[in-house]
Amino acid sequence: MVLPLPSLKRDGSSPLYYQIKENLSLMIKKGLFKPGDKLPTEKELAAAFDVSDITIKKALKELELLGLITRKPGKGTFVKTKSLSYPLFKFTNFVEQIRQQGHQPYTKVLRFDKYKADKDVVHYLQKKEGTEVLILERLRFADKTPLVYQTSYIISEVGNKITKTELERRSLYEMLRDISGIWITKVREELQAIILPPFESKMLNVKKGSPGFFSNRIAYLKDDVPVVYDRVFVRGDKLILVSEAKAE
Repeated sequence: MVLPLPSLKRDGSSPLYYQIKENLSLMIKKGLFKPGDKLPTEKELAAAFDVSDITIKKALKELELLGLITRKPGKGTFVKTKSLSYPLFKFTNFVEQIRQQGHQPYTKVLRFDKYKADKDVVHYLQKKEGTEVLILERLRFADKTPLVYQTSYIISEVGNKITKTELERRSLYEMLRDISGIWITKVREELQAIILPPFESKMLNVKKGSPGFFSNRIAYLKDDVPVVYDRVFVRGDKLILVSEAKAE
């Protein structure tokens, strides 16, 4: 069933597809179409707006590019579910951030073991190649949806009191502070928009070629001593990375 739709201006002042895109966008933002709702078919929208199918297709394409809808072949067009936000450049607890947005967080520890660091790892941790570190591989969820695939390399003497069980319910930095008395004082992060590699796509349950983010992150103690190096892959369709800055 098509909701009552605003009439279009047909004086040539604004393209019809643009007006339709703006009207549908406003309806989505006002909650008239809710996340997960199926939109009327293209033919129904064309009839309701009294325009051609081509005009509707162009309007829907614009909405898709804006990230407001998703089109599923053979099933229809749906309002996209709201992406979760995750702040950058903060000592943020993933569990609390997800919970505050009304979702159930969960961390699955895939690997927690000793590891002889390779060239890439020792470069960031400023150690010799072959130095023994702890490797922590995690898949992080909101509800049942995997959002983040993360591999952490931790200086052994810093992480020797960490347990796998605790890692499934607490953040790494929190555990280092509360259990080991280790305080992270600075984080340096390099963020890059990427096409997720095949393995990471599989881990995050997305199609090959899906967009995402990759983060190289180093955590330091005071005096700029690096103790944790993270390689983080983030889904681009479910999580929005947020950065906030204040004027000095």
